[in-house]
Amino acid sequence: MPILALLFGFSLFGIHFGNPSLPFKQTERFVVDVRQTMPLSVSTASGDITVVRGVAHQIEVTVVKRGQTPAQLAGLHVRRHVSDTAVSLQARYPSGCNWNCGQVSFRIAVPPMTRLTLVTSSGDVVVKQMSASVAATTASGDVQIDGAARSPQSWVRIKDSSGDISIADITGTVSASDSSGDISASELSGSATLISSSGDVRAAVSSLAAVKKLKLHTSSGDVWLGLPARPSVDLHAATASGSIRSNLGLSIHGEYGSRSVDARLGTGATAISLSTASGDIAIDAR
Repeated sequence: MPILALLFGFSLFGIHFGNPSLPFKQTERFVVDVRQTMPLSVSTASGDITVVRGVAHQIEVTVVKRGQTPAQLAGLHVRRHVSDTAVSLQARYPSGCNWNCGQVSFRIAVPPMTRLTLVTSSGDVVVKQMSASVAATTASGDVQIDGAARSPQSWVRIKDSSGDISIADITGTVSASDSSGDISASELSGSATLISSSGDVRAAVSSLAAVKKLKLHTSSGDVWLGLPARPSVDLHAATASGSIRSNLGLSIHGEYGSRSVDARLGTGATAISLSTASGDIAIDAR
């Protein structure tokens, strides 16, 4: 059974310059000792979640609570559940509070192979230098995943309703959807599906060896794909209103207002689909 070790401390300040509407702040720190690497889930209604690489057999948690009044601050809690197979941290808000209930943010250091499920309704999600799979969801905020899913069997899954998504250095499969914001991915070496309803979509692939499929789509915005030199791909690209540019020597066909490219290079090992309803498409071999 994991041992829960608490190192608790708090501080109360008159002003928090990052959010003047929530002038009262409390910080809590604790450590969860784990005998083996276990999945971690974190959820908050309002606040940021940051996860970084830590040490083996230990989860270090810093919780920052912010409220309009000392009474509201006192009503903010974190529910911790530790079992033999998983760890969960859930922010709890005052009973009967419907809006502007305060904020609960997390900064967590975990063993690098910890699988993560991170959810915030209003706040940013940041993950740095992890190795296992990551699921991240925010309704209003940015998502940044820099290093995760280090094996071909692992994955990164992101859902964002309003904010930008940034992804870098991923080996496994990537799935990212954004209702309103840009999606930017770099140093990918696994299959990826990147879809934005309103925003630009950009992706740079470091290796196609293990990539079976790449799909980049936006309803309103530009699409750019960077590929390794001499790619072996089965490509379809289409824009309803825009242009298509490539340095791969592809032939663009179609009438004005409906341009498309269908091409097979090499053995066509990787299926690529690029599309935008209103915007330009660029494909570059680096």
